[in-house]
Amino acid sequence: MFGRLYLGELKKLFKPKPMIILSVVLILLLIAYAVFFNLIGSLTSILMTEEGPEMPADEMNNEQIIEQNIAYYESTTAELEEGYKTEKNGYTLYPQYFSSKAKLTAYKYMRDHNLYEKDVKFLGVNYDISVSADGFASNYMSVVTSIIAIYAIVVGAGLLADEYKNGTIKLLLTRPITKNQLITAKLLAALTISLGMASLFSLVGFIYGLIAFDAETTSVIYLVFNATSVTKSTVGAYLFGTYVISLLKIATMCLLAYFIGTLARKKTTGIIVTIIIHLGIISAILGLLPIEIGLLTPNMDLTSYFVAGSSVPIYGNFFISLAVYIVYLAAMTFGLYFTVNKRDVI
Repeated sequence: MFGRLYLGELKKLFKPKPMIILSVVLILLLIAYAVFFNLIGSLTSILMTEEGPEMPADEMNNEQIIEQNIAYYESTTAELEEGYKTEKNGYTLYPQYFSSKAKLTAYKYMRDHNLYEKDVKFLGVNYDISVSADGFASNYMSVVTSIIAIYAIVVGAGLLADEYKNGTIKLLLTRPITKNQLITAKLLAALTISLGMASLFSLVGFIYGLIAFDAETTSVIYLVFNATSVTKSTVGAYLFGTYVISLLKIATMCLLAYFIGTLARKKTTGIIVTIIIHLGIISAILGLLPIEIGLLTPNMDLTSYFVAGSSVPIYGNFFISLAVYIVYLAAMTFGLYFTVNKRDVI
């Protein structure tokens, strides 16, 4: 019975017109992004370049350069750590401290493992994937994620809110199904369509990137995890990780909109509140306060803890962010099922 219920909800949500419009928008964005990719890639590389110690590279070998970088980032990290711990409003320095600490970890790893070759690639330190086919796919994937997330919000907010508004919830519950089955079927149907669309167009972007630009998918890179340890990976594995996180972001926004829309019994409320959260407006307002680590959106991008130089939440730590993220997901899920089961259908 649940399978039929799920398929029914899937059929109800799969409307050709919105799918065609969404597809056209994403294809046009793909074309536009392809045209300006080289310019954007160059700009990104410039913005991500941090000023380091002055080094006459032509007069120094790689070992000397690494030692000078270690000295520079040891000093910088110590100053930033002292600043964020003692200065008034010093907590705003924490992201810079985290980034400096990650770079220090990377250079120490190079020294300790005699990685003095020029082709050693540390993501966020001396390498950026944005100028390759993989970088094109990654950046286009972020565009797809943002757009599909809004689509998922609109769909999710009305999953049960529309049933309450139209009075069809009573008709649905006359069938031999439980409320929990109904909630789950609707959620799975919305996620199937949203994540399916995101996967399809992420794949399209990756295929186009492979055709139009040089690929580095199998290239070996080093990731600095949580600013404390180094792990060896490949560009493709990192790209797959960002893809998984992107799907989680879409699923989270869909679940949040589903919960808020059902709680308020108003689709509009679910859409507005969730889009405000999705766009990071609340995080932008509260982001300069030490409570940032307790907000949802700053903790959703777990890949930032694998890239030296990425911005992390104030007092951010991979395990804290993961725990906060899980707590939010659990709270939204529990709140959704509890609200529906304890509420009258009238």
